[in-house]
Amino acid sequence: LRAGRHLKVIGRHGVGVDNIDIQAATELGIYVTNAPESNAGSVAEHTIGLIIAAARNFVQCDGALRRGNFEIRNQLIGEDIEGKVLGLIGVGKVGRRVARKASRGLDMKVIGYDPFSDHALVPEVEFSDSIQEVLRTADFVSLHLPANEQTMGLIDKAGLLMMKSSAFLINVARGGIVRENDLVEVLSERRIAGAALDVFTEEPPDPSNPLLELDN
Repeated sequence: LRAGRHLKVIGRHGVGVDNIDIQAATELGIYVTNAPESNAGSVAEHTIGLIIAAARNFVQCDGALRRGNFEIRNQLIGEDIEGKVLGLIGVGKVGRRVARKASRGLDMKVIGYDPFSDHALVPEVEFSDSIQEVLRTADFVSLHLPANEQTMGLIDKAGLLMMKSSAFLINVARGGIVRENDLVEVLSERRIAGAALDVFTEEPPDPSNPLLELDN
């Protein structure tokens, strides 16, 4: 920021500004803006894609087929999404779109937790009083939270163990919201069915990251 002697504005494509030093920008008189509507639709579609991929074992079946195992179709059976419960933690611009697509397009029941959301804007969501209730109830838990002091590390081992053993965690928000070491442990022990991750605490992830070694 200090090197940009004539810098006046930083325009962030997307919502999160956690990768910008806001305090330094403020001290230097640099305006920071974001674009909350710019990719909300894309992220919502990506979320739905990950839910379907997890339910249908797309990644595992694709890999097995490429290795010559045509019988994987009879060995690894997916599950229907219709009637399943989608739990949203964070029901903002992205979460609302995910709720509509899941409810209207996939016939899922949608529950959510967001103390800041206008519940009237999302009639598709049955709002819960706590994150814990969402974790315990949902078949798919999808995170749509900003990264800040309150949310970093929010999903820890205790929270993960509240989830059903058949449930999946979806994270397209920020990697640091989930404690990765705890997730590795829970996935390794098959305490939940799996996780679909678009983000990591360290990006790009280190090739030695144990998450990359897990098939679920």
